[in-house]
Formats: sequence, structure tokens, C-alpha cells
Amino acid sequence: IVAGIRELFPTVLTPKLERGSVASFVHGMIDPIARFAVQHPEVPTLMGRLFARVGTIDVAIAARLDVIVRARAPAMPPSDRARVVRLTIGIVRAGIQLIAAVGPAGRAATQAEVETALVAYLSARLRRSRSCPR
Repeated sequence: IVAGIRELFPTVLTPKLERGSVASFVHGMIDPIARFAVQHPEVPTLMGRLFARVGTIDVAIAARLDVIVRARAPAMPPSDRARVVRLTIGIVRAGIQLIAAVGPAGRAATQAEVETALVAYLSARLRRSRSCPR
């Protein structure tokens, strides 16, 4: 599973996510992770412990996400960007657990709700950074 996660995130968090709508960025990130979690049901349950033990995964994910957020909001101060990255990772983790926990009939709707929440958060933060640099 760890090897699968290590392979997954570089393919998910690619430079193409630096462009396009926030909704396409979020869907491009959530969809493959959710598919992986559904294929490996133990991932959502172990996600927190797994990432804590294999800290390099978190560091690599945060670094890639930082590049994407910086490209989308170049005026965002580093401390704000770090907070956005941490919260995005937390929202994705919690969302993946929710998506994987529902049965197949509810997965698409739950994923749509998770994506809506993350799009709203990121849209507000990225817009605020562009209009009100600190």
C-alpha cells in the first residue's frame, strides 16, 4: 500500500493542476485518490497512522501541493500558503475517509460533496490572496 501511495501522488499532483479551474484542480486530485482508497479499503482506516509513520509521503505531498498553490496564488505569503496546504491535505484525508466509508451507491454523491467543500475553501483562499496580498 505504501508503494502504491508513493506512486499515486506524483501522478496526481502534477503541474497540469497549476492551470484551469479550481474545480478541475480539486477533481483531478480527489478522484484518483478516492479510486485508490476504494480499491484498497484499508487505506482510509490507516491513513493517519500510515502518513505519520512514513513522513516522507507527507513532505512530498506538501511540497507538490505548495508548488501548485504558489502557481495559482503567487502573492500568497508563505505562512498562508503553508496553512492552505496543511488544511487541503487534512480536508482531502477526511474526505477520502468519508468517500470510502459509504457504499457504492453513495460514493459519487459523497465525492461531489467533498469536492464542493474543497472547491469553496480553495476558491476563497486563492481569490483572497489575489485581491488582498499581505
